[in-house]
Amino acid sequence: YRFKHVLQIPTLPTPQMTYGLALHEAVKDYLRRKRDGVEPTLAEVQAVFRAAWLAEGFISPAHESERFQAGIASLRRFYEQERGQPAPDLVEQRFSFMLGKDRVVGRWDRVDRTPNGAVVIDYKAGADEEGSGRAQRSANESLQLRLYALAHERVYGERPVQTALHFLESGERGTVTPTDESIGAVRGLVTGTASRIRSREFAPNPKGLRTCQQCPYHQICPSSLTARAATSSAVPVG
Repeated sequence: YRFKHVLQIPTLPTPQMTYGLALHEAVKDYLRRKRDGVEPTLAEVQAVFRAAWLAEGFISPAHESERFQAGIASLRRFYEQERGQPAPDLVEQRFSFMLGKDRVVGRWDRVDRTPNGAVVIDYKAGADEEGSGRAQRSANESLQLRLYALAHERVYGERPVQTALHFLESGERGTVTPTDESIGAVRGLVTGTASRIRSREFAPNPKGLRTCQQCPYHQICPSSLTARAATSSAVPVG
């Protein structure tokens, strides 16, 4: 937060950013058209991905080609999974609500209306090994899903019956049913975080190596776990 919003340090494109943005553009376009009664072809979905693709931040042309083909394959799997499924109700919908004296803003990727209630779905571009169970573990641990459930409850007066993380590369989905406990926990976390921001308390809190690796500031952050991992894995010479 401090690097981005206080110091306003710009970031360079990364493979993850390029890949994720292009995939999300294609998925968003497909879902919006489907919501509006139009069923795009697979070729049209992949064309949006191609148009959104930027050849920036990759290690090599071969690396770029590998990620591009992975995106094309991910969209093919997504398209097959979506065929014959009901259209979404909300797509890339912004939300805003007050929690005490704090305003919370964000965006849902997708919200479906089912006979049993609302289902909030968040799409993830990152790789996930099929059958690994990581999708469900990620959903169980996701602060983002709990926040989305709270947002839906505050904006629409209705708690979602389900929230889900959908991994586009594997097609795996992890689902969570919001509870009083999970909603209460995220309310407290939001309030506490907002209080620390107002007090300009930006103490680093790395949660794991993977989190640091995905952060665009890991090369300049003195608390980054990536530097420690590189040091510990270095092989002595001489």
